[in-house]
Amino acid sequence: MLISLLLACATGPGTIGSPLGAVELRTASYRIATTDAGTEAVILLSNGDLPCELPVDEVEVQRVGTAACREGARHLVLRAYAEDGVYVGEFGGRSHLRVDETTAEEPRLVGASWYAVIEAALVDLDGLGRAYMATDDELLADFGSGGELSLVEEDGALVGSFSFPVEDLTGTFEATACEGGSSLLDLLALYPVALCL
Repeated sequence: MLISLLLACATGPGTIGSPLGAVELRTASYRIATTDAGTEAVILLSNGDLPCELPVDEVEVQRVGTAACREGARHLVLRAYAEDGVYVGEFGGRSHLRVDETTAEEPRLVGASWYAVIEAALVDLDGLGRAYMATDDELLADFGSGGELSLVEEDGALVGSFSFPVEDLTGTFEATACEGGSSLLDLLALYPVALCL
């Protein structure tokens, strides 16, 4: 209930607070996948307009690259694991988290990666177009210890709040499910700087 009230005050799908300042989200999307080791929910939060799927159209590729790599871009990827496959409740934070680490004592865990472009420059790609290149950035890969994630499901959306005190990251979101594929979301979950030169 509190999460819904907090989100009602936001103009987009949520916010992220960080030492670099607070940003309104333009993207909050998720996918849940099952593997032999268990289930995993990946949630992408960004102040850029990013699709779930990698684009193939040249114009869309440049648009997504700009959204991901422009100065001021902020991206947080949450990787949540639930032993029972139900993504509702409280998730304890853990660094260097793997899908097989949930137990009866810790049935819900979350880890995260953060990427922020502090400064960027526009570069020419030898006649192939132009793209932003991060000249000053911040990457916090695979963290989570001491953090927490709270999730509820509302009409197919994952509504949540998170806090990672060690990294000084907090926020709220309402993430919609990826439909028809999640290749961009999956790429950024593995390598948060993948779109930036």
